[in-house]
Amino acid sequence: PLLEKLGVNPEQKALILVPTRELAMQVSEAINQVGQVLELNAVCLCGGVDKEQQQQALATNPHILVATTGRLVDLANNGLDLSNIHYLV
Repeated sequence: PLLEKLGVNPEQKALILVPTRELAMQVSEAINQVGQVLELNAVCLCGGVDKEQQQQALATNPHILVATTGRLVDLANNGLDLSNIHYLV
């Protein structure tokens, strides 16, 4: 249902919080595979990955952010704007 809603209105964004880096990577990969049909993309935000790379990925204006809580807090403290998030999972 979430991908369908975003497919209808791609200007809306979603944030999916997960507890581990491995799960964040798996979820974002799955969304990117399924989301190709709807032209939706996800970005994985987790520790252990270069923060600058993740900030560059955020600059592409992804539809879905898949994040661990630690990295999300880190990026939010450094200016990540979450005001356009419409859905939280």
